[in-house]
Amino acid sequence: MATTPASSQNPANSPTSSANFTNLNAQNWIIEPTLDYVKTIGSGKLTALIGTSFQQNTSNGLYLSGTNYSNEALLGTLGAAGTTTVLYNNIIKYKYDAIFAKLNYDWQEKYLLNATFRRDGSSRFGPKNRFGNFGAIGAGWVFSSEDFIKNNLSFLSFGKLRASYGSTGNDQISNFLYLPLYSSATAYLGNAATNVTVIPNESIQWETTKKLEFATDLGFFKDRISFTANYYRNRSSDQITSNALGSQSGYNSFTLNLPATIQNKGLELELNTTNIVMKDFSWKTSANFTFTDNKIVEFPNLDKSFYSTSYVVGESVNLIRLYHYLGVNPTNGTAMFEDKDGNGVINTNDRYVADLGTPFFGGFNNTFTYKGFELGIFFQFNHRFGVTQILNTRPGALVNQNGFWLDRWTPTNTASNIPGASATAGTPIYTSYNNYTSSDAVYGDASYLKLRSVNLSYSLPAEWLKHVKMSSCSVFVQGQNLYTWAKNKYILDTETTVQGGPSGLGTGTIGQVLPPLRTIVFGVNCSF
Repeated sequence: MATTPASSQNPANSPTSSANFTNLNAQNWIIEPTLDYVKTIGSGKLTALIGTSFQQNTSNGLYLSGTNYSNEALLGTLGAAGTTTVLYNNIIKYKYDAIFAKLNYDWQEKYLLNATFRRDGSSRFGPKNRFGNFGAIGAGWVFSSEDFIKNNLSFLSFGKLRASYGSTGNDQISNFLYLPLYSSATAYLGNAATNVTVIPNESIQWETTKKLEFATDLGFFKDRISFTANYYRNRSSDQITSNALGSQSGYNSFTLNLPATIQNKGLELELNTTNIVMKDFSWKTSANFTFTDNKIVEFPNLDKSFYSTSYVVGESVNLIRLYHYLGVNPTNGTAMFEDKDGNGVINTNDRYVADLGTPFFGGFNNTFTYKGFELGIFFQFNHRFGVTQILNTRPGALVNQNGFWLDRWTPTNTASNIPGASATAGTPIYTSYNNYTSSDAVYGDASYLKLRSVNLSYSLPAEWLKHVKMSSCSVFVQGQNLYTWAKNKYILDTETTVQGGPSGLGTGTIGQVLPPLRTIVFGVNCSF
């Protein structure tokens, strides 16, 4: 119980003195008993596990206000208040129960099989859909343990193939969406009143993702070179979201499961090498590449839904619709766009779905050591299509502009691909800019390479430290976000001017945020 009296500036005995009282209580517990069983069968080992999970999270919040005290000496006592008002009162209870089982069979450490099953129950769903069944099956083959590999491929120190398929559920949503939720409202004729704030939907059910994965792990030359390739395909369905409603219904949204199936697939590659190992010098390299692809596989009746203008079956959920820029009219300097429907007016129907290309990203790190010195250099890269020209406003506006506009169209520079400037609203040039930043004039290859970090350290020799009774001591300097190579010098931060960045700053917008700070740190780390 937390009580916070807050008196006013009025003198004692003022009837308007007030105090606030807060009561916050949270209780979380989890119980997970498990039973393991191990048995040797043939040349292999069977491992079984069965268990249950019981979880409960409860929180109570109460915020009261006491006013009209007859004496400020009584501010800490709620019972002495002339008027008591409940400002906030919220009770949240979440329960989660599950039963799960797992079977593993390992035959001679070469052939691996596993299967899992779980039945999950969540209080966030209604009684009809409270429980969900999920499971997976997987297999692995350590082929480097086979005699024909050992005898013929001596350079291969490790080799494994693995595959799995299964499903998982998600209940990470708000509580009680299947119930009508009420909130206090303005008193009516002096009586307490409540409003229904959520339209209940007892049909809300678990979100489900079906996962397919194939991978290989390889080691060469006594694992001085290791390589991992992983292909995955995840298909998610029954996403819980809010569907818009007409405000004349009294509500603006309705929570439900989308019938869409969204696919995320990709290829992840990881390479680690020990390039040089000498007495006083070593050089190690690690690199990773990730290729991703996202699209809507299925969405029944999409053309009749609220999302008909946002999504397209077969396209990414992050799709961008752009106008096709045809260049500058050399006679008057206006921006020209393709009129797809041929009606003589450029409107939203003239946009097309922009090509997102084949995005991939990753990084590579090199670590060098020489006696007590260690140097680490890490680069990060991202290849994608997106905004290539972030423009704060149209030329002619009475604000500071960047140098991009210096090559704009003028009567003496009619060959420019940048429209002219006009400060007068309603003029042809001014109006043609309405669609400019929503066109492929500012869209293209938005790749970048960033020197993310450089670390240099020196560990003092042990014979120096023993005289001052230290077990270790090192001095270091670290640099973060040191330099970025990008095609567009007018973009402040190449990482956030793409889809998936902060709200309102996705690809195709003109918003920008400051890039991560460049920091350099010097330090000493000693242990006694």
